[in-house]
Amino acid sequence: MSKVSGFPHDLTPSRVASLDEAVEIKSLKTRGPVLGVGRMESIRLWPGMQLMRANMRGQAAYDAMIRGIAGLVVEVRLHGESRSREIGGPRRARLQSGSLEIAGCPVPAQWHVQAPAQEVFATVAVAYDGPFVEGLGDAAPELAARCTALMEREGLINTQASQHSLCIAQRLLDTDIHHGSAKLQLAAGAMDLLASAFDELKCPALQDDRMSFVRDYIAQNPGADVKIADVARAARMSPTTLKARFRSAHGRSIGAVMKERRLRLAQEMLENGCGVKDVAHRLQYSSSDSLTRALRQASESELSD
Repeated sequence: MSKVSGFPHDLTPSRVASLDEAVEIKSLKTRGPVLGVGRMESIRLWPGMQLMRANMRGQAAYDAMIRGIAGLVVEVRLHGESRSREIGGPRRARLQSGSLEIAGCPVPAQWHVQAPAQEVFATVAVAYDGPFVEGLGDAAPELAARCTALMEREGLINTQASQHSLCIAQRLLDTDIHHGSAKLQLAAGAMDLLASAFDELKCPALQDDRMSFVRDYIAQNPGADVKIADVARAARMSPTTLKARFRSAHGRSIGAVMKERRLRLAQEMLENGCGVKDVAHRLQYSSSDSLTRALRQASESELSD
């Protein structure tokens, strides 16, 4: 493959595999010995901040297994496309030209990434580890809180990148790292990208499938022995994040909904001829009197409303 001006070397699978400990490509299958003509590199900008960038021409189709670091990753795709899925997890992503993706990864994750053959492939990703995100608290507490929440929920958010984000990503891609102040410029640009990315999250909220799972879980497990921590564990998020997201989605606390579901089931069982003592035992009320008192309070509350 001939050299292309501005892209100094052929990118081979062995060169990609040796990026560094931040992004480790376990195996890489391509249709030929050359992945593309250009560069793919990982640069440690600051403690806890890593820049990964690729700028290639004539990229061959590839199929890779990649280990991503734990933390928050913001990626802007300038040209090209790819699909990825988490190995052993539910997350999926597709990035295309002009799109931005934010991924929260509390622990290192294995990803299967596929990309078709394409004339131009250019992407910029910045990874921030947990301590770095926590350190944002003094300077930007709201941003730090949003970063932490996103990492806890392990979600993927895809949006169309704004012109501002695309310009920052292009600057991160084009900066000559051999320049004396390059890392300082890159670090500043990376922080700019993080801030602009979160501004773009003001777009309409995506459907929260995890909350649908939570509602189903509560409906199927109405007993008192099921705690909020159990629901959070099943939904793969922290109890704090679960409470906040449930209230945001439904305008009520998850504890109140769990209590209401249990009481409604008790009413249905009584209407179907079950005795008070049996219902209290099966739904783990402390006594028949406790169940009767809860039913009376619920009835009085409905009347007052």
